[in-house]
Amino acid sequence: MIWALAALYLIIEGREITQLRQLTTFSTFAVLFVVGSFQVNVARLLLSVNTASRIGAAAAYRASILMFLASVFAVLDGCLDLAIARMSPDTLPILPLLIVFGWLINLASVGMALWSMEIVLRVITPALLLKRDDWNNEEARK
Repeated sequence: MIWALAALYLIIEGREITQLRQLTTFSTFAVLFVVGSFQVNVARLLLSVNTASRIGAAAAYRASILMFLASVFAVLDGCLDLAIARMSPDTLPILPLLIVFGWLINLASVGMALWSMEIVLRVITPALLLKRDDWNNEEARK
C-alpha cells in the first residue's frame, strides 16, 4: 500500500508541475520531517529496551536519517519548482531540463522515504509484539 501511495503522489506531483502549485511539495516536507522525528524517537525507545533491540534501534536511526534527507530533497524540489515558475521566457530552452531535474529530485525524495518506511516497519513489527516482561528499563536508569 505504501508503494501505491508513493506512485499516486508522483502522479499528483507531475500534475502540479504543469499547474505550478506547490501545496503538496511543502506539506510533504513537513510530513517527512515529522515522520523522521518519530523514527528517531523509536530508535531512542528501542535503545532503552533489552539488548536484543539495539540492532533495531540502529536500523531505526538510519531510517530516520533517510527520512530527514527525503524532507530536504522535498524542499529542494519545491524551491526548484518555484524558480521554474518565476523564470523569464528567455530561459525557455533549459526549462524541460530543469523540470526533469526537479522530477528526479522528487523521485529521489520519494524513494528515500519509502526505503525509510520499509526499514522502520520491519523494526517496529517485532517491537509491537514484545511482552510486558521484555521491556527492561533498568539499563536506561543506570
